[in-house]
Amino acid sequence: MQAEQNCAWPAYKATGSLVGAVNVLLFCYYYYYYYYFYNAPTSKPIMLTDYLITVKTGNHFGAGTDSNVFIQLFGEDGHSEEWHLKHSKHHKNKFERNKTDQFIFSQIKCCGKLYKVIVRHDNSGICSSWHLEYVEVSDISLRTTFRFPCHRWIGGGFFHMFPKIKQLTCTEETIGPSKLEPSV
Repeated sequence: MQAEQNCAWPAYKATGSLVGAVNVLLFCYYYYYYYYFYNAPTSKPIMLTDYLITVKTGNHFGAGTDSNVFIQLFGEDGHSEEWHLKHSKHHKNKFERNKTDQFIFSQIKCCGKLYKVIVRHDNSGICSSWHLEYVEVSDISLRTTFRFPCHRWIGGGFFHMFPKIKQLTCTEETIGPSKLEPSV
């Protein structure tokens, strides 16, 4: 009898109540979900990394933009959220003609080997058209750099030649410490 008092099912079975049986089923469902969700082994541990994103603006008249620029990474192990390229490592006024801007995103879920990025801007500012030469994404943990060439105008206004969203595919992958060493 002591064992039956510690188990929910016989207690509800003894009452013969449908509500009690439903409660037991809900309890079992939530217990199973909790156990599976929190205790199930994952196929791969989540690896965190730091990304260094390098953006090169073209050398054409009016190539720079004052718009807010966003990027999203896609790799073999998943995709990132969309990130706002807000604080350039080297320039206060980012995305100007013939300038290279770098952005660091730390402790981000690693997307693995990258195969594409999506770059967009919100068309804000007076001169929103932007000539993007390329994007380079360096995965600090994997010590790998992926290059995504664009060589196109993005955005509206006078230079509206392409939509404000551009999907870029990887054309080059370099491995090694040369580009990933911290600058002094």
